[in-house]
Amino acid sequence: MNLFYHEEEENSHTKGKICYLNETIEKWVAFAVKKKY
Repeated sequence: MNLFYHEEEENSHTKGKICYLNETIEKWVAFAVKKKY
């Protein structure tokens, strides 16, 4: 049960990283688009 819990923690941590990356990319895209037009 402890191993499973640890695995879940890792998954949520990875998901958090991916969400953060997506938000950062979106910000950069919005910035680039604003700069372009």
